[in-house]
Amino acid sequence: MTENGKQLLDYIQKTIGIKKSSMPNYYHSLPICILDDIYSLQSKYETITFPTVKRFADHFLGGDLYTDDYSTDDFIRDLDTEGLHNVMMLVLNNRQCVGGRRKIDVCYDVAKKLQKLNIQTFDDFNNYNDKEYLSFNLRQIKGVGDAAIDYLFMMVGDDNRVKPDVHIHHCIKDAIGHDVSNEECQNLFREVSLAIIDEMPFATPRFLDGLVWTYYSKAKF
Repeated sequence: MTENGKQLLDYIQKTIGIKKSSMPNYYHSLPICILDDIYSLQSKYETITFPTVKRFADHFLGGDLYTDDYSTDDFIRDLDTEGLHNVMMLVLNNRQCVGGRRKIDVCYDVAKKLQKLNIQTFDDFNNYNDKEYLSFNLRQIKGVGDAAIDYLFMMVGDDNRVKPDVHIHHCIKDAIGHDVSNEECQNLFREVSLAIIDEMPFATPRFLDGLVWTYYSKAKF
């Protein structure tokens, strides 16, 4: 284990604490994951992102955030029928932008990219045989970076990733004294997970990401 990995593990154990709690509900449809993913970028999750996603579900899905019966095609159809501007203004009530673009446009482009790759459901996504090519395609969309890609993979079920957002970078800087690249964020959290997974089988990188997110989203510095 690297010295940075040891320091991060020590910090998470002593400052944040590692304990198993009941796991939250996870989404089961790609479109809801896309919305949560893009609208979480540079935004406050509990007060802005989640209410935005909930408004979409209320309008289009009868309030069922956790449906498994809503495909990429369904999402594109609904956005085309209502119009992106109307969905943004009247349904989501959220005009946020990322990378100089409206977030609703970024969501639409992600869905269209997945549609082109014949990815409609979680199973399609997880069974896609070239994840590097999938990531490459998503990265071509303006407004989609490492954090968005890793978070989407996490939500669809990849337990071996963290979302290298501001909280993850803040945690690593606090633990080892300096920031690192997004790729190194992944490596360090995988190191920590590998060091404790035998003793705590639930402590995947995805689980540790959740601990860090909860701690830093509520912390007052």
